[in-house]
Amino acid sequence: MLLATLGVLIGVIAYFFPQTLFFGEKEIETIVETRVTFGVTMLVAIAVAKMLAISCTLHSGFRDSGFIFPLFYIGAAIGLAIALAFPQIHPTICMVCLMAAVNVAVTKTPISTSVILSVFFDTAILPVIGIASFVSFLLTTQLSLIQTPRSRDFDISQEGRSVHAV
Repeated sequence: MLLATLGVLIGVIAYFFPQTLFFGEKEIETIVETRVTFGVTMLVAIAVAKMLAISCTLHSGFRDSGFIFPLFYIGAAIGLAIALAFPQIHPTICMVCLMAAVNVAVTKTPISTSVILSVFFDTAILPVIGIASFVSFLLTTQLSLIQTPRSRDFDISQEGRSVHAV
């Protein structure tokens, strides 16, 4: 019953916000190209809808679909909304920094996020991406939004000896 309810909720979200469908890598291009059409309110609504959709898929156990690119999409939408609200802020820099910050806040991976985004965009903005990643990491250290897929605590047995690693 819960899975059916979550499925219906995802369907309703997709009906009202078709931009939230799929992973988000192609949809980022769509919001960049039509940013004037969407406006600040719609971009924030899209980001909230995508957050709700990701929550439904993770809660229902569909973790294999991935959530890194959807998190990038949420960051891009919020970053573009901020850049539209405050024209003094460069849209690309704001989007990339929010992409890094949102992903790091959830996954706690500041180094790999910085490397991935610097490869996608340009290594020249790596310092800005790194700053956004590490600030997000420091601010959300005590916050845990997802569980690790497997325990980081494991036992290795070797010839009758048990080694405990943490």
